[in-house]
Amino acid sequence: MRYWLLSKTNTIVLICGMPRSGTTALYNISKELLAGAGKEVEASWVNDLPFKFRSGKYLIIKLHDYDALLHKTSSHIIHSIRDIKEIAASQTVRD
Repeated sequence: MRYWLLSKTNTIVLICGMPRSGTTALYNISKELLAGAGKEVEASWVNDLPFKFRSGKYLIIKLHDYDALLHKTSSHIIHSIRDIKEIAASQTVRD
């Protein structure tokens, strides 16, 4: 991964949790809240991280698998928790 490109002058916010547990909602809400507060925000799925980030921004990164380096470099971690039965039902409805 290209994590070494994350600038130390950025505030990194991780949005993580199991698939279908509400991570997309948390990701979108976080982007909107920060943007609404006048903060400069860049957001990305972990596998689609751009090659460069401008410094001084909030970087919101969504992921479903643990990543030790991102965990260590993040300023904030928002983790979604949802009952496993609801996740299974959500997946069934989706398919």
